[in-house]
Amino acid sequence: MPDLILTHTPASGTLVSGTQRGDAAGAVLKQRIYGPSGRLKFQFSRDLGCWYLPHSRDRDARRVSIDTAAAKLREAGFAVTVIVDDAQRRSFAAAKADRAERSQQRTQRLAERAGQTAARGAALREESRAMAARIPFGQPILADHYSANRDRNYRERMGRKMDQGIAQGEKAQELQRRSDASAQWKAFRDNPRITLRRIAQLEAQERGWLRRISGQDDMGEHFSAEEMQQHLADIQEQLEYWRAVVAEAEANGFKVWSREDFAKGDFTHYGGQWFEVVRVNPKTLTVPSFTSTRQPVATRQTSAGRHRTHTLPYDKVTGRRSPEEMAAALAEQSQQPEQDA
Repeated sequence: MPDLILTHTPASGTLVSGTQRGDAAGAVLKQRIYGPSGRLKFQFSRDLGCWYLPHSRDRDARRVSIDTAAAKLREAGFAVTVIVDDAQRRSFAAAKADRAERSQQRTQRLAERAGQTAARGAALREESRAMAARIPFGQPILADHYSANRDRNYRERMGRKMDQGIAQGEKAQELQRRSDASAQWKAFRDNPRITLRRIAQLEAQERGWLRRISGQDDMGEHFSAEEMQQHLADIQEQLEYWRAVVAEAEANGFKVWSREDFAKGDFTHYGGQWFEVVRVNPKTLTVPSFTSTRQPVATRQTSAGRHRTHTLPYDKVTGRRSPEEMAAALAEQSQQPEQDA
């Protein structure tokens, strides 16, 4: 049997070369025993000409998956060379650009398939209707006539075409749904509010790795100095990228709210309602309970549960009004019915 090379780099992912799609190695690699969940299988790439493990790119080596694959292949009689180099990495921006491009291509492919499938379904349904039009209205199958079997087969074909057309139409709807979901991926990924929460999570991870590197966290004992520095560098690179996304959104008019924008007694907008600001905190605003009122403007006095409050993170805030601005807005609303009358 040929010698196989099992390699992993974050830039390329986990690959197995030296084998073809239909040989004995495929039976081993197609078992769903790999990946972090132990339920993934290797897939063959015609472009690469080798097997690859899904979701292994832009990640450090998962030794369990690599060791399992190597052991299984050796049991099958293959000689396997394992090469792992976590230093070969793509930049975070390059990885994101590649994913965005693949997402766009997927969106286009699904949209094309949806259109083609819908057209096939419509054609089949039209054929069925045309066949039905050839049968006189209300004409039953003449059981004692010599043409009965031919008529019965004709109607069965007509029914099958209609069923196939309906099935193709349903399939087209599902393909279009998947295309729309794929198209929304980039917008979701670059949503500034979601990005702000992502940045907060990454900043917490950055602080954790800094504590480990400085020896303040015992978890650092499980990593080498090089591994800890690499993890920290990866997180800082991601922070740089996502902060640039937010900066671009700010340049286009997005407002990043913070404690400097609010004072006690102001009003903040969230979820279609205005809430009185009870307290200004470093990362959140304390407001009357969300569940205690459905009024357009909620204050401590109008809230059903006056002593109940919620905290609202700044990344969820969508507007601000001072007490004077809110009073003017309410006065204008109260005069509106009179003007309409």
